[in-house]
Amino acid sequence: MREDIVQHLRCPSCGSPNLSYEARERRGPEIWRGWLRCEGCAGDYEIIEGIPVLEVAPPRRAMPCERCGRRVEAILEPWPSFVGLKGGLALCPRCGEVLEELKCEELAPEEENYIRKKFVEEDFAGTAFMYEWGRLIVPTLVYGFSYRALARVTARRMGTGAGLFLDVATGTGMVAIELGRLVPQRRIFGVDLALEMLKIGRRKAERRGLKNLAFIKGDAERLPFRDQTFDGVTCQASFNLFPQPEVALAEMWRVMKRGSKLAMSVVCLPPRPNPLLRAFLYVGEKVGHQARFFSGSEVREMLGKHGFKEIDAEWHGAAMLIEAKK
Repeated sequence: MREDIVQHLRCPSCGSPNLSYEARERRGPEIWRGWLRCEGCAGDYEIIEGIPVLEVAPPRRAMPCERCGRRVEAILEPWPSFVGLKGGLALCPRCGEVLEELKCEELAPEEENYIRKKFVEEDFAGTAFMYEWGRLIVPTLVYGFSYRALARVTARRMGTGAGLFLDVATGTGMVAIELGRLVPQRRIFGVDLALEMLKIGRRKAERRGLKNLAFIKGDAERLPFRDQTFDGVTCQASFNLFPQPEVALAEMWRVMKRGSKLAMSVVCLPPRPNPLLRAFLYVGEKVGHQARFFSGSEVREMLGKHGFKEIDAEWHGAAMLIEAKK
């Protein structure tokens, strides 16, 4: 992490822009390991391999632990089943004992929201090593588009201007790297929940000699950036995975400058879907990540509701690539 990144960040917990850093290890001009501290709420955020980890503290439950013989603030972790997410496990932070198994319907809304994000994060982190191969094969066969080709199209929609750009749910940085490659004078931030994915993105950028990218671990529904920071925002085929997509859309609006552009691809049910795609989307909504697939009109309506204008869209297989302005 370069020191000048701090001027664009804000605390994801309290929203304060007053962050300071403490370097534990440097590699050239970058802080490789260290801490960011919020002067507003005194929250500490770790820097791991040059990537700031800007996460909100998870929800906890006060529960008795028989092994420890005391009441503890239980940690919530996903409770996966063979076909997807079953609920959450309440764990003792001292001994790791499972205190209770909670099904999704037994969780409070903020707990379920956290558990669903954590489930997606752990799943993508566990498959990070094969992510790009999977992104090459499955979407082409089922969705009818190539992620890499779509990333190039999305990046070109941002034009050739310099400035600050944000790629939300960047994964291994497909769109972010295209943005940086097209215009070296730009500064690009890629934010994602899965740290392992970001590490791969960082290594890819280094191999390509790109010095204008910064990766940050953070939540699309609570972006760790100051208001009206970016000249453009992108988001590729991840909108369906957000537990609260409208909250994420409001956050994108908040961090965009007036007159800036949003380029976002959303997996939707196209006007004439083939039977395989229809079956795949149905299964995707019921099991696995329990993604939500919208119609094109629903996405347009959400964008208009949050103040976006000049909304335009084109289809790439089952992905609707949307352009809009703030």
